[in-house]
Amino acid sequence: MTELIIIETDKNQKLKNFLQQENIDYKVYHEPNTDQENIFANYGTAIKNKEREKELKLWDEVDLDEELNKYGEWWN
Repeated sequence: MTELIIIETDKNQKLKNFLQQENIDYKVYHEPNTDQENIFANYGTAIKNKEREKELKLWDEVDLDEELNKYGEWWN
């Protein structure tokens, strides 16, 4: 008979070694990554890039036929 046991531990390698030593068949369904990455580490850079993308999109939408006069105003 197979049973499902959920174990939360910070000594997973020690538990795996014990199970192997006792010749117990086991499966690991979900093992968290110990090298977790901070998802907010580059948040500031990402925001700046989004703002820059918006600016570039606005400049791309400006008609190429429009010119600036000597006062820096747009001519149509």
